[in-house]
Amino acid sequence: MPAGLAARGILGESAKTMTAREVLHHLIDELPPAEVETARRFLEFLCLAGPSEESVSSDELAASDAAWRDYTEGRDPGESLEKVRKELLHIGPRGDVYKK
Repeated sequence: MPAGLAARGILGESAKTMTAREVLHHLIDELPPAEVETARRFLEFLCLAGPSEESVSSDELAASDAAWRDYTEGRDPGESLEKVRKELLHIGPRGDVYKK
């Protein structure tokens, strides 16, 4: 269980003995109504996408590490959550575009 969830009161002490699946069910029950549809689409994406069998090359890993350093050292501001949401969360695993 992520430590921050218990600290923020989202999950109580019983969460220490919960399985990951039980924690996930509890979190879904606690979602604000406005986020339920987004969560449903994301979970559907995860279920339909299946496990990734792609490996990451050493060049890709080096590029990712360099980009992360740029971000953490302030050379790249990254992308806003709103922009990422608009670009990614409305596209399904097979390229289906969901209406907002």
